[in-house]
Amino acid sequence: MLEVNGVAAPIPALATAVDYGTVPDWIAGVGSAVATVLLAVGLLREIRLRRIDGERAATERRAAEANQARLIGMVFRVRGSGTRVEFVIRNDSDEPLRDPAPLLFWADQGDALYIPRVEAEPAVVLLGPRQKAELIVSLGDGAAQPPHPSLVRCAVAFTDANGRRWLRTGAGRPLLVLDGDLQTLERSVRAAEQPSA
Repeated sequence: MLEVNGVAAPIPALATAVDYGTVPDWIAGVGSAVATVLLAVGLLREIRLRRIDGERAATERRAAEANQARLIGMVFRVRGSGTRVEFVIRNDSDEPLRDPAPLLFWADQGDALYIPRVEAEPAVVLLGPRQKAELIVSLGDGAAQPPHPSLVRCAVAFTDANGRRWLRTGAGRPLLVLDGDLQTLERSVRAAEQPSA
């Protein structure tokens, strides 16, 4: 009999019939639980390591993709009121580059960038390894004039030997350009003008 609040109550038969097992059963149960926890921890660690390896491989792949683009340089000199620029594109890589296209841009009213259409002479379709091209770049017909010649900046867009289109501004890092619309180009110019982290 079990006494609850001063009243005697019978002990249920189930309570007396429970088998708590033997010591080896308890050791096996605890061992199974610990093994399950260790397996889960090991699995989570492996997932994390594979994600880190994947991110590292992607970073190395992007760096390798930009190897040729890093070796493309340019020098420019703004003439007159900023409507004419002497432009030199250098290919210091061991691979040719295709369709080098010089760009002029400047900050327009406020923070907006103005990227006018330009005409370059002579037209260059292919620039071989270790070669340079000297161009005269002028604003296209109907393009707005820059507010001041010192505000004019230059960039060059080109296609590398693997068919990827890049944008390079001065000494800035090369940026992969996914398509040719003006907003994408403006975003790319802005991103290229940001200091490298």
